Amino acid sequence: DAKKILPHEKNQWFPVSTKTRGDFFVVLPDVGDIFCEKATTPTLNKLIYLATYINKDNILCTGVGGSLRPMTKKDIDTALSINKNALTKFWKECKENNFITEVDGKFYLPNDLFRFGKINDLNSKSTAMIKMFKYSVRFMYEKTDEHSRKMLGYIYRLLPFLNLNHNVLCLNPWESDLSKIQNLSLGDICQMFGLNYNDQKKFINRLKKLRFTDLEGVERSLITYSWEYGNKDIYWVKINPQLYASFLKEEDLRNVIDEFTVNNTKLIHHGG
Repeated sequence: DAKKILPHEKNQWFPVSTKTRGDFFVVLPDVGDIFCEKATTPTLNKLIYLATYINKDNILCTGVGGSLRPMTKKDIDTALSINKNALTKFWKECKENNFITEVDGKFYLPNDLFRFGKINDLNSKSTAMIKMFKYSVRFMYEKTDEHSRKMLGYIYRLLPFLNLNHNVLCLNPWESDLSKIQNLSLGDICQMFGLNYNDQKKFINRLKKLRFTDLEGVERSLITYSWEYGNKDIYWVKINPQLYASFLKEEDLRNVIDEFTVNNTKLIHHGG
Protein backbone atom coordinates (compact mmCIF):
# COMPACT_ATOMS: atom_id res chain seq x y z
CA ASP A 1 0.00 0.00 0.00
CA ALA A 2 1.57 3.28 -1.16
CA LYS A 3 0.02 5.18 1.75
CA LYS A 4 2.08 3.18 4.25
CA ILE A 5 5.35 4.11 2.57
CA LEU A 6 7.28 6.98 4.08
CA PRO A 7 7.57 10.07 1.82
CA HIS A 8 11.32 9.68 1.26
CA GLU A 9 10.86 5.99 0.42
CA LYS A 10 8.15 6.45 -2.17
CA ASN A 11 10.71 7.17 -4.86
CA GLN A 12 11.92 3.59 -4.53
CA TRP A 13 8.49 2.00 -5.00
CA PHE A 14 6.97 1.49 -8.42
CA PRO A 15 4.03 -0.58 -9.68
CA VAL A 16 5.09 -3.70 -11.54
CA SER A 17 2.33 -3.70 -14.14
CA THR A 18 2.93 -1.84 -17.40
CA LYS A 19 0.32 -3.62 -19.52
CA THR A 20 -1.22 -0.45 -20.90
CA ARG A 21 2.01 1.53 -20.96
CA GLY A 22 4.97 -0.60 -22.04
CA ASP A 23 8.64 -0.34 -21.06
CA PHE A 24 10.14 2.61 -19.19
CA PHE A 25 13.25 4.59 -18.25
CA VAL A 26 13.75 6.84 -15.21
CA VAL A 27 13.95 10.64 -15.10
CA LEU A 28 15.78 12.15 -12.11
CA PRO A 29 14.65 15.69 -11.28
CA ASP A 30 15.72 17.53 -8.12
CA VAL A 31 12.89 17.63 -5.62
CA GLY A 32 11.02 20.96 -5.62
CA ASP A 33 12.65 22.49 -8.72
CA ILE A 34 11.54 22.52 -12.34
CA PHE A 35 13.39 19.81 -14.22
CA CYS A 36 16.73 20.52 -15.92
CA GLU A 37 16.47 24.31 -15.87
CA LYS A 38 19.85 24.75 -17.56
CA ALA A 39 18.54 23.14 -20.77
CA THR A 40 16.39 25.08 -23.21
CA THR A 41 12.90 23.65 -23.59
CA PRO A 42 13.51 22.27 -27.14
CA THR A 43 16.71 20.57 -25.98
CA LEU A 44 15.07 19.06 -22.89
CA ASN A 45 12.35 17.59 -25.07
CA LYS A 46 14.94 16.03 -27.37
CA LEU A 47 16.98 14.65 -24.45
CA ILE A 48 13.93 12.95 -22.94
CA TYR A 49 13.14 11.48 -26.35
CA LEU A 50 16.70 10.20 -26.71
CA ALA A 51 16.53 8.73 -23.20
CA THR A 52 14.14 6.13 -24.64
CA TYR A 53 17.21 4.73 -26.45
CA ILE A 54 19.63 4.34 -23.50
CA ASN A 55 20.87 0.97 -22.27
CA LYS A 56 21.83 0.08 -18.67
CA ASP A 57 25.12 1.98 -19.08
CA ASN A 58 23.37 5.11 -20.39
CA ILE A 59 24.74 4.50 -23.89
CA LEU A 60 22.41 5.53 -26.71
CA CYS A 61 21.64 2.35 -28.65
CA THR A 62 19.50 1.30 -31.58
CA GLY A 63 18.07 -2.07 -32.59
CA VAL A 64 16.56 -4.80 -30.45
CA GLY A 65 17.80 -8.01 -28.87
CA GLY A 66 20.92 -9.38 -30.55
CA SER A 67 20.95 -6.51 -33.07
CA LEU A 68 21.32 -3.82 -30.38
CA ARG A 69 24.29 -1.54 -31.09
CA PRO A 70 25.54 1.90 -30.02
CA MET A 71 24.03 4.76 -32.03
CA THR A 72 26.29 6.80 -34.28
CA LYS A 73 25.91 10.58 -34.51
CA LYS A 74 24.12 10.00 -37.80
CA ASP A 75 21.70 7.61 -36.08
CA ILE A 76 20.96 10.26 -33.43
CA ASP A 77 20.45 12.97 -36.06
CA THR A 78 18.08 10.70 -37.99
CA ALA A 79 16.10 9.82 -34.86
CA LEU A 80 15.69 13.49 -33.89
CA SER A 81 14.30 14.27 -37.37
CA ILE A 82 14.95 18.03 -37.32
CA ASN A 83 16.56 20.42 -39.81
CA LYS A 84 20.29 21.08 -40.02
CA ASN A 85 20.17 24.43 -38.20
CA ALA A 86 18.21 22.92 -35.30
CA LEU A 87 20.68 20.03 -35.12
CA THR A 88 23.61 22.45 -34.97
CA LYS A 89 21.99 24.35 -32.08
CA PHE A 90 21.14 21.13 -30.27
CA TRP A 91 24.66 19.66 -30.47
CA LYS A 92 26.21 22.98 -29.47
CA GLU A 93 24.04 23.17 -26.36
CA CYS A 94 24.73 19.52 -25.50
CA LYS A 95 28.48 20.04 -25.80
CA GLU A 96 28.46 23.20 -23.66
CA ASN A 97 26.46 21.49 -20.89
CA ASN A 98 27.68 17.87 -21.22
CA PHE A 99 24.15 16.68 -21.95
CA ILE A 100 25.64 14.14 -24.36
CA THR A 101 29.22 12.90 -24.08
CA GLU A 102 31.17 10.80 -26.56
CA VAL A 103 33.65 8.19 -25.34
CA ASP A 104 35.32 5.75 -27.74
CA GLY A 105 32.67 6.38 -30.37
CA LYS A 106 29.78 5.77 -27.97
CA PHE A 107 27.32 8.50 -26.96
CA TYR A 108 26.16 8.73 -23.34
CA LEU A 109 23.37 10.63 -21.61
CA PRO A 110 24.16 11.95 -18.10
CA ASN A 111 23.16 9.44 -15.43
CA ASP A 112 22.29 12.22 -13.01
CA LEU A 113 19.34 13.05 -15.30
CA PHE A 114 18.32 9.70 -16.80
CA ARG A 115 18.67 6.01 -15.98
CA PHE A 116 17.60 2.72 -17.52
CA GLY A 117 19.49 0.62 -15.00
CA LYS A 118 20.08 0.69 -11.26
CA ILE A 119 19.03 3.58 -9.04
CA ASN A 120 20.13 2.29 -5.61
CA ASP A 121 23.02 4.77 -5.41
CA LEU A 122 20.72 7.81 -5.55
CA ASN A 123 19.64 9.97 -2.62
CA SER A 124 15.86 9.65 -2.68
CA LYS A 125 15.45 12.58 -0.27
CA SER A 126 16.82 15.08 -2.79
CA THR A 127 16.17 13.33 -6.09
CA ALA A 128 12.79 12.25 -7.42
CA MET A 129 12.68 9.13 -9.59
CA ILE A 130 9.90 9.15 -12.14
CA LYS A 131 9.31 6.34 -14.60
CA MET A 132 8.57 7.59 -18.12
CA PHE A 133 7.07 5.17 -20.62
CA LYS A 134 9.02 4.81 -23.83
CA TYR A 135 6.10 4.28 -26.18
CA SER A 136 4.26 7.44 -25.09
CA VAL A 137 7.39 9.60 -25.09
CA ARG A 138 8.37 8.47 -28.58
CA PHE A 139 4.87 8.87 -29.97
CA MET A 140 4.53 12.39 -28.54
CA TYR A 141 7.85 13.45 -30.04
CA GLU A 142 7.53 11.74 -33.42
CA LYS A 143 3.91 12.73 -34.09
CA THR A 144 4.00 16.40 -33.07
CA ASP A 145 5.42 19.49 -34.76
CA GLU A 146 8.11 21.70 -33.22
CA HIS A 147 5.59 24.12 -31.71
CA SER A 148 3.75 21.27 -29.98
CA ARG A 149 7.05 19.85 -28.80
CA LYS A 150 7.72 23.12 -27.02
CA MET A 151 4.43 22.75 -25.17
CA LEU A 152 5.37 19.18 -24.33
CA GLY A 153 8.63 20.50 -22.91
CA TYR A 154 6.65 22.55 -20.37
CA ILE A 155 5.08 19.33 -19.10
CA TYR A 156 8.52 17.72 -18.73
CA ARG A 157 9.70 20.73 -16.74
CA LEU A 158 6.90 20.09 -14.25
CA LEU A 159 7.72 16.43 -13.56
CA PRO A 160 8.98 17.19 -10.01
CA PHE A 161 5.52 18.54 -9.14
CA LEU A 162 3.57 15.43 -10.14
CA ASN A 163 1.61 13.71 -7.40
CA LEU A 164 2.07 10.01 -8.11
CA ASN A 165 -1.03 9.03 -6.13
CA HIS A 166 -3.48 11.38 -7.84
CA ASN A 167 -1.61 12.42 -11.05
CA VAL A 168 -2.18 16.15 -10.39
CA LEU A 169 0.39 18.94 -10.44
CA CYS A 170 0.93 20.21 -6.89
CA LEU A 171 3.42 21.66 -4.42
CA ASN A 172 3.44 18.54 -2.19
CA PRO A 173 3.72 15.63 -4.67
CA TRP A 174 4.21 12.92 -2.01
CA GLU A 175 0.93 13.71 -0.24
CA SER A 176 -1.50 10.78 -0.48
CA ASP A 177 -4.49 12.55 1.15
CA LEU A 178 -6.32 14.31 -1.68
CA SER A 179 -7.81 16.88 0.73
CA LYS A 180 -4.32 18.01 1.77
CA ILE A 181 -2.86 18.47 -1.70
CA GLN A 182 -1.67 22.01 -2.44
CA ASN A 183 -2.62 22.20 -6.07
CA LEU A 184 -0.43 24.03 -8.53
CA SER A 185 -2.74 26.52 -10.22
CA LEU A 186 -2.37 27.50 -13.83
CA GLY A 187 -1.34 30.96 -12.63
CA ASP A 188 1.51 29.34 -10.67
CA ILE A 189 2.59 27.40 -13.74
CA CYS A 190 2.53 30.46 -16.00
CA GLN A 191 4.56 32.39 -13.44
CA MET A 192 7.19 29.62 -13.34
CA PHE A 193 7.70 29.93 -17.07
CA GLY A 194 7.40 33.70 -17.32
CA LEU A 195 4.23 33.46 -19.37
CA ASN A 196 1.56 36.16 -19.60
CA TYR A 197 -1.02 35.65 -16.85
CA ASN A 198 -3.79 36.80 -19.20
CA ASP A 199 -2.99 34.00 -21.66
CA GLN A 200 -3.70 31.15 -19.22
CA LYS A 201 -6.62 29.65 -21.11
CA LYS A 202 -4.73 29.82 -24.40
CA PHE A 203 -1.80 28.07 -22.73
CA ILE A 204 -3.92 25.29 -21.22
CA ASN A 205 -5.79 24.76 -24.50
CA ARG A 206 -2.49 24.33 -26.34
CA LEU A 207 -1.40 21.78 -23.76
CA LYS A 208 -4.69 19.98 -24.13
CA LYS A 209 -4.12 19.52 -27.85
CA LEU A 210 -1.18 17.23 -27.08
CA ARG A 211 -2.38 13.72 -27.88
CA PHE A 212 -1.11 10.23 -28.54
CA THR A 213 -2.52 6.83 -29.44
CA ASP A 214 -1.88 4.34 -26.64
CA LEU A 215 -0.83 0.69 -26.93
CA GLU A 216 -4.47 -0.35 -27.22
CA GLY A 217 -5.10 2.01 -30.15
CA VAL A 218 -7.15 4.59 -28.21
CA GLU A 219 -6.46 8.28 -28.81
CA ARG A 220 -5.65 10.00 -25.50
CA SER A 221 -5.09 13.55 -24.34
CA LEU A 222 -1.85 14.17 -22.43
CA ILE A 223 -3.61 16.38 -19.85
CA THR A 224 -7.04 17.17 -18.50
CA TYR A 225 -8.09 19.81 -16.01
CA SER A 226 -10.93 21.30 -13.97
CA TRP A 227 -11.67 24.78 -12.70
CA GLU A 228 -13.92 26.70 -10.32
CA TYR A 229 -16.44 29.43 -11.15
CA GLY A 230 -15.35 32.87 -10.01
CA ASN A 231 -11.68 31.91 -9.87
CA LYS A 232 -9.35 33.00 -12.64
CA ASP A 233 -6.89 30.23 -11.86
CA ILE A 234 -7.54 26.83 -13.37
CA TYR A 235 -6.94 24.05 -10.83
CA TRP A 236 -6.29 20.35 -10.86
CA VAL A 237 -4.15 20.02 -13.95
CA LYS A 238 -3.86 16.25 -14.39
CA ILE A 239 -1.30 14.42 -16.51
CA ASN A 240 -2.04 11.12 -18.19
CA PRO A 241 -0.36 8.33 -16.18
CA GLN A 242 0.35 6.51 -19.43
CA LEU A 243 3.23 8.96 -19.78
CA TYR A 244 4.73 8.45 -16.31
CA ALA A 245 4.50 6.00 -13.40
CA SER A 246 1.94 6.47 -10.65
CA PHE A 247 1.07 4.36 -7.62
CA LEU A 248 -2.18 3.28 -9.21
CA LYS A 249 -2.95 -0.42 -9.51
CA GLU A 250 -3.73 -1.69 -12.98
CA GLU A 251 -7.48 -1.90 -12.37
CA ASP A 252 -7.53 1.68 -11.02
CA LEU A 253 -5.30 2.92 -13.83
CA ARG A 254 -7.84 1.86 -16.42
CA ASN A 255 -10.53 3.97 -14.77
CA VAL A 256 -8.22 6.98 -14.55
CA ILE A 257 -7.03 6.90 -18.15
CA ASP A 258 -10.64 6.95 -19.34
CA GLU A 259 -10.59 10.61 -18.26
CA PHE A 260 -8.04 11.19 -21.01
CA THR A 261 -9.99 9.64 -23.88
CA VAL A 262 -10.03 12.49 -26.40
CA ASN A 263 -13.81 12.53 -26.88
CA ASN A 264 -14.37 12.63 -23.11
CA THR A 265 -11.84 15.29 -22.05
CA LYS A 266 -14.01 18.36 -21.60
CA LEU A 267 -13.66 21.30 -19.25
CA ILE A 268 -15.13 20.27 -15.87
CA HIS A 269 -16.77 22.97 -13.76
CA HIS A 270 -16.76 22.84 -9.98
CA GLY A 271 -18.46 25.18 -7.55
CA GLY A 272 -21.32 27.65 -8.05
